[in-house]
Amino acid sequence: FFRDYASKPYTVWDFILAYDTGKVRWTFHVFNAFNQIYTTLPGTLNEQRAYAVQCVIRVQ
Repeated sequence: FFRDYASKPYTVWDFILAYDTGKVRWTFHVFNAFNQIYTTLPGTLNEQRAYAVQCVIRVQ
């Protein structure tokens, strides 16, 4: 089962949503949103996705 997925090409989708207020910029990232790449973790075999929230405050 794992080799069937691992041997085929895949597509990775990343999304970034940003909101800028002038002094502060918020971004929300979704990495590998729709892919079907499987990675072994201790005791599991799951699709890997990552999320990140970032806040940048401008001081000047």
